Amino acid sequence: MTSRLLIIIVVIVVLAGAVGAGLLIFSRRNPAPTTPSNQSTTTSTESTTTTTTSSSTAQPAANSVLSADPVQASTDSKARFTAASKKISEWSLVKPNFAFTGLFMSFDAKLTYNSANEVYVFDSPDERDNHYTVSVAQSSGNMLRALVPVSDYQGVLLPIKTEFWLANYVEAVQFADQNGGSSFAANNQVTSVDVNLLRTTPNNFLYWVVTYKTKDPTISLTVKMDAKDKVLVKE
Repeated sequence: MTSRLLIIIVVIVVLAGAVGAGLLIFSRRNPAPTTPSNQSTTTSTESTTTTTTSSSTAQPAANSVLSADPVQASTDSKARFTAASKKISEWSLVKPNFAFTGLFMSFDAKLTYNSANEVYVFDSPDERDNHYTVSVAQSSGNMLRALVPVSDYQGVLLPIKTEFWLANYVEAVQFADQNGGSSFAANNQVTSVDVNLLRTTPNNFLYWVVTYKTKDPTISLTVKMDAKDKVLVKE
């Protein structure tokens, strides 16, 4: 009886060992699927979001003065100034000894390239009450001459020596944008941007004066750039 019981126990032990070994082999051959951790998923999501944000950074419109080529603008501006000067010299109404005294233009809030009318102003010491002006459309080149009272437009202006006119209006606007204009436009509803070349304070040197205007006349920003040295001018 005792020997039979011993034999049964041995058989049970052997069978149990075989079953356990089989389960171990099955487990090694078929490992449980690994579930990605929440941190790994979150990191991937954040990485994707960062990439998307970086690629969507706002850039100036292709037809904006901010993205225009200053070299091409210089060539175009010189051609328009030459044409305006010729138009004035051919005007019989103009008195002798006239001189170039200013350039004035105004852009929309988007600073659309080639959208402004450039107003070239000339003055003569023999005609103190009126300006001689030539308006030139940037888009078409069409010109219009006009005799405008000094008291109605820009006031008294000083003669300009063109050798100090080394920066063009595109450079002036891009300079102003980098020196407060971009931030001002982002935080205010700009309605127009005036871009003027004239001799003014301080020192009556030749400056580009860029003024960002809003619906509220008390809120504006003016940036001055030296037309020769292309540096910021502070009052």
